[in-house]
Amino acid sequence: MNKLILTALATITFSTAAQASFQVIANSEFGKTSISKSDLTNIFTGLTTSWGGKNVKVCVMESSTGTAKAFLGAIGSEPGKFDQDWIKRELSGQGTAPESKSTTDAMVSCVKQSGGIGYIPAADAGKAEGVSKLSVN
Repeated sequence: MNKLILTALATITFSTAAQASFQVIANSEFGKTSISKSDLTNIFTGLTTSWGGKNVKVCVMESSTGTAKAFLGAIGSEPGKFDQDWIKRELSGQGTAPESKSTTDAMVSCVKQSGGIGYIPAADAGKAEGVSKLSVN
């Protein structure tokens, strides 16, 4: 029983810590302030290509960054698996891999493009001007 409680607490702590290390951002054209974890996961894994009736353009941080690792962990993936899944989607004609960016400024620029959605380090949320900052529920 004690192991079960400790496992549950560890899971809750991990989820909270992972979400606190990144900020999801989207093009303001979506007119949204939040996104469900399910929608977020489906968009970033390529299972969904539109959100709120608009096509999405997925932007990601380079997989070697701590922000990318935290984000991918929060959606149930990891850098190697994420990249392989997108390569399979591209080769089978089921989508185009997300644009990979190395800086917050580059990520914000990508998200400003029509349908853009991505994430940045939480510490850089103040730099996300001209885009919507989304809470994840």
